[in-house]
Amino acid sequence: FWLKQFDSRLCGRAGALPVEVLRVHRPNLIGVIPAQGTTTRRESALSAPCASAKYFQAPVLNFSSLAKMISQTAAYVIIYVVLAACSCVAGSAGYFVFKVLRKDASGTDGDKSGADFWYSARGTQGPVSLGLSFFASATGAWVLFAAPEVGILSGWWGTIGYALASSLPFAMFAWLGPIIRRRFAAGFCLTDWVRQRFGRPLQLYVSLVSVFYMWVYMVAELTSIGNLVRDMSGLSPLNALLPVSIFTLMYTSLSGLPGSIWTDRLQGVIMVIFIIVTVIACFGGLHIADGKWGEVSTWTDKGFESLVTLILAVIGAELFNMGTWQRVYAAESVGALRKGCALGGGLNFLTMFLFGLAGMLAEAQDRSRPESTLTIKALAFFDLLTSQGSGIQGLVFALAVCMVASSVDSLQTGLLSVLSKDILGTTLTQVQSLI
Repeated sequence: FWLKQFDSRLCGRAGALPVEVLRVHRPNLIGVIPAQGTTTRRESALSAPCASAKYFQAPVLNFSSLAKMISQTAAYVIIYVVLAACSCVAGSAGYFVFKVLRKDASGTDGDKSGADFWYSARGTQGPVSLGLSFFASATGAWVLFAAPEVGILSGWWGTIGYALASSLPFAMFAWLGPIIRRRFAAGFCLTDWVRQRFGRPLQLYVSLVSVFYMWVYMVAELTSIGNLVRDMSGLSPLNALLPVSIFTLMYTSLSGLPGSIWTDRLQGVIMVIFIIVTVIACFGGLHIADGKWGEVSTWTDKGFESLVTLILAVIGAELFNMGTWQRVYAAESVGALRKGCALGGGLNFLTMFLFGLAGMLAEAQDRSRPESTLTIKALAFFDLLTSQGSGIQGLVFALAVCMVASSVDSLQTGLLSVLSKDILGTTLTQVQSLI
């Protein structure tokens, strides 16, 4: 729908989609997109008279423009330093789980208790740990693209709506979580209660829907970091995609959910610091002409429709994220769960709001230029970033790596748990989970 509306506004007809637009909105098609500068279908449409012909002739901020931001050596260093730090933290969690926690578990079988903690980290996490974990696992690199674009297209209603949509699911978990925990105390995610309430067939159905959602989410995150390392440094996407996939899979397979939560603490703190520094740097020194901010600072009916749609869509989708449900059972108490949800939701709201605001500021600055260069609205944040030094640009790349790693390891633990316990009905060893 969005692609069709974008193209209709651009050329008055649907079907001729610039490759750059597809790279943002359909990253899963990256392997089948033709060379830059061509279209995927109805190639003759762009050659026809089009009111926006000059739109493409102006110097634009595109993906090739981003390749000058950081060097390839810096990209390698950032990727492996971030992943090595996460692996060390996860390794400490693994030792804690299998050497200490199982001794304090309520069960009499030590191995069984160790497996239970691998899946659920049951009753061990306080509000701060949960809050940082909720924040880090829910804030992927998509935020750098999606929130600014929505801010441009939908104004204040869209910016506030996306921020609410990202934070309100935690209010749902704070309300539903204690109910599910009370009704099925021995479980580790929502599907256990579904089986008890509705039977095995519906549990399998919900599990398959959940696996599909988490798998698509994980592939999108891995694709985003691959595209970022290519577009910001010129490296092949595999130089980021493979290390992130392998490192996160190894430490989540060995340390389970506790390892994911422990790394979320580190990643959450790093993300908060980096976001504050980046926003302060990018919001300073803007050149916005009189009246241009008023053009983008709007409250429209279309924006309000976006607010309602985003809230309903994101809440519905997040209820199938079993990585988040695992953290519900990891809370040490109902009070800790609710405080953790409040902290995680609050951090998510502020993050989405700031990046949405960044998109509006970038659009206002672009309209102040003699000739517009921000043709791909999803790159609005990077338009602000181009005026910053290499240090801030490297910081943003490190932020993106943290965002992707935190989301991917949470999705991996959720996928492994649902596939093994809910669908296959078995408990996997660390080696089996890695395979």
